[in-house]
Amino acid sequence: MSAVLTSAIWAHARCKGSELFLLLAIAHEADEHGQTVTSVKSLAQKTRFTPRNVQLLTHKLVQRGELVVTITDGPHGTNIYEAKISVPLAKSSALPAKSSASGKKSGNKVPAVPISSEDWPGLVEIITQFGLPLESLNDNEWWNDISWSCNNPSNAWLTREFAKMHAWIKENPAKAPRSRWQRFVRTWLERTYEQERKSHGRTT
Repeated sequence: MSAVLTSAIWAHARCKGSELFLLLAIAHEADEHGQTVTSVKSLAQKTRFTPRNVQLLTHKLVQRGELVVTITDGPHGTNIYEAKISVPLAKSSALPAKSSASGKKSGNKVPAVPISSEDWPGLVEIITQFGLPLESLNDNEWWNDISWSCNNPSNAWLTREFAKMHAWIKENPAKAPRSRWQRFVRTWLERTYEQERKSHGRTT
């Protein structure tokens, strides 16, 4: 259930940034009924947010109608969380898309949503500072995806890694990507995050 629910959230949730990150963290532990029994403290530890931030983000998700919270007297203050996302839509989205009424064929690339300064303040400046192609990386949803896989990286961490990418590209111009910049950047960031996490439990 958690995999299907997580896919539904990626595909259909309206929330962004920290709210999306928290909703995905909740869905990751969902049972076969789509419910997650956990506490604010546990969610704070998992997401690296403060308990206060978890409470504020939870309240926003409830107001959006994308989360239902049932307060319980369970052990350690556990509650029941249920993401209100249409799972059947997520299942159907995994199937090959049919041609739309406008006559467009399936497989057309969905236009990227430009990087939001609210979700990623300063990111555009970081990308352009190191000469990376903004036209290939200016995708807010793609960066939210990276945020999930790299544990909500800070601008300081991204700046450091972009500087390393820039130096590597200058030293290895023949190996620099010609078009697949998203794959290059994502692979670099996720590999670095995993190496640091395994070596000394570092978080970004």
